[in-house]
Amino acid sequence: MDYRAFDHTEVACKQWDAYVLQHPQAQHYHLSGWAQVIERAYGHRSVSLVAEDGEGEIKGVLPLIEMRRWVLGHVAASMPFLDYGGMCADEVSVRQGLLDAALAHCAQAGIKTLDLRHYTPSGLDLQPFDQKVTLVLPLLDEAGHLWKGLNAKVRNQVRKAEKSGLAFQWAGTEKLPDFYRVWSENMRDLGSPVHSLRFFRAVFACFPSTRLALVYAGDDVIGGAVCLYFRDTVLVPWASSLRSFFRYCPNNLLYWEAIRAACEAGYRRFDFGRSSYDTGTYRFKKQWGAVEHGLSWECWSAHEAARPIVEASHGPYGRAVQVWQRLPLPVANRLGPWIRRYLSN
Repeated sequence: MDYRAFDHTEVACKQWDAYVLQHPQAQHYHLSGWAQVIERAYGHRSVSLVAEDGEGEIKGVLPLIEMRRWVLGHVAASMPFLDYGGMCADEVSVRQGLLDAALAHCAQAGIKTLDLRHYTPSGLDLQPFDQKVTLVLPLLDEAGHLWKGLNAKVRNQVRKAEKSGLAFQWAGTEKLPDFYRVWSENMRDLGSPVHSLRFFRAVFACFPSTRLALVYAGDDVIGGAVCLYFRDTVLVPWASSLRSFFRYCPNNLLYWEAIRAACEAGYRRFDFGRSSYDTGTYRFKKQWGAVEHGLSWECWSAHEAARPIVEASHGPYGRAVQVWQRLPLPVANRLGPWIRRYLSN
């Protein structure tokens, strides 16, 4: 088996994606386009690896991004900013070979931490480093049947949004600035540095099937979600609504319309995205009947106490969150992307 650095040519990317699309354990975030998204938005270099047999056939891939961070320490992550990643391979022996090649790169490049965000356990000698879960709702052929099975409270909140005059629409890149206005305000309120608008533009450019789900109050966008599509699954990694409209339940309308459209289009799974266990977002997603799936985020580190990601609950970061929440929105939006590019969360 030959383990080598991946060459991001057009032909090579098509071969990589063809392998990912047919692999039963692959996720959207294994697709080659994510390396382009991250490089366009933040300039981080892809050091992705591919395993090929003697016939030149792909037997495994590891999308991998090198983040040079002088304060937090250099890290190689699969995949930074995203819920999943890690190795996608036919056999455990191939996964081990990809891990060995990644560790060899880390040693050569002076990288002390390797962050691998597997959807399921890799079966390799790696250290679990965080307790994240994703919540996935199995979809039915008929949206109406799914609606009847929802919790009465959820249905009432969707109806409340409709009776309050909120409206739902689908959109594309032309409405990204409206979505970004809502999303960036919510991120500031949560105390989290925001992604750049360039990041989202790159997502839409590299994955043309991506759509925006939007909620309106009159002519104004007050809620939105980015929807990705992969085989039988709809994924929602980024969503927000303005807090000033929470009493009208815009998030319930937003998610119900996205779920309904997914059913009508024949998708079988609706992935709400990752959460920390028993948080507010976790409970919101769980109420839809979504099934919890524990993620296998694993790492190798040259430092025993090192952590690949930054959490508000760790040491001084909690105080930083409080400071960030008090920033004027234009300041937070100017500084946020510069900081966000170094946070792999």
